[in-house]
Amino acid sequence: MKPRQAIGPKLLPAFGLATACMSGTAAEPLAGPFVSQLPAEPPDMVAYAGRVAPPADAYTKKEAQTGEAAPRTWDHALPFFAQRVIDQGYDLPEPYSIGLSFYSGKQDLTIQNLHVAFNGGPMRDASFIGFDAKDMHNNTAQFQLGAWVFPFLNVFVIAGRVQGSGDIGITMSGRDLMSFLNVPGCELPDRLQPNLCKQNITGTAHADYHGSTLGGGFTLAGAHKQLFFSMPVTYVVNDVTISDTPTRAFTAMPRAGYIAGLGDYGQLTSYFGMDYMYTRNHLTGTFVFPTSDTVIGHDSSLSFDMEQRQVKAWNYLAGAHWAINRQWSVLAEIGFGETRQDLILAGFFRF
Repeated sequence: MKPRQAIGPKLLPAFGLATACMSGTAAEPLAGPFVSQLPAEPPDMVAYAGRVAPPADAYTKKEAQTGEAAPRTWDHALPFFAQRVIDQGYDLPEPYSIGLSFYSGKQDLTIQNLHVAFNGGPMRDASFIGFDAKDMHNNTAQFQLGAWVFPFLNVFVIAGRVQGSGDIGITMSGRDLMSFLNVPGCELPDRLQPNLCKQNITGTAHADYHGSTLGGGFTLAGAHKQLFFSMPVTYVVNDVTISDTPTRAFTAMPRAGYIAGLGDYGQLTSYFGMDYMYTRNHLTGTFVFPTSDTVIGHDSSLSFDMEQRQVKAWNYLAGAHWAINRQWSVLAEIGFGETRQDLILAGFFRF
């Protein structure tokens, strides 16, 4: 179910730089039209359920200045091979970052492998019951720590709190319900059948939940002149009250953009990309149906056990990142598509 992301030509700037660092022969790997500046900087990640929006800084190759003194020296432990990179005339971003973000989004969900138990009975397959879990809303605040390991590779961890809500619609036919409960009557001639045999039962359950989220991942990045690209990959585990078991999500988000210099006001990067999300969540719970005024004679409790996942795996995203200076930056990103919409606002500090 998880897509394999090929490393294509756009990764050549980053991996050309890596080859130079590791081999010690920087001139040959760095030659050619692909490498003209540092890989775009996405060290700061924010996510909910694996949803990640990295900033998109990129620092152009440092121009030689008249009367410039001794060569620059990199005085941080990370990234590895940093000194070899700046010796080739490149500016590296600060290696460590702290981020704080706010996420708000909604998505449509689908149900699979549904099993139910009525009135405390054993779990049985119940494909005749329809669940419609549309417009589930999520809000989360998250804290992030990141670091450049290599000039082209950033790793990060994320943690936060999440809360959400949504309406879950339930539909079933009265005939199927009576058969499932072994209540006789629907096999009689039409005029003798209980009214329930000819009715559909519908209900809506409003779900409110909260919990914690924890995850991590890495980002590959590269750049050419004013163009940049990045590929964040994340894995996140969410422990929420709506489910007895943790929910998990895997995401991969290729994106590309343009870097515009703002002089004394830093630089602004706008970007566009795709968001792949794979989730498969195990949910359990109980609903009560008002069937006391039917032939059943009492309200019916419905306990369920199901797998839940997003309707569509792919989505679009677009955003902008303002690097005010080497230490501070802010970001805004939207995700949009037929079944999933979201917004991320974030701020970062680098050191």
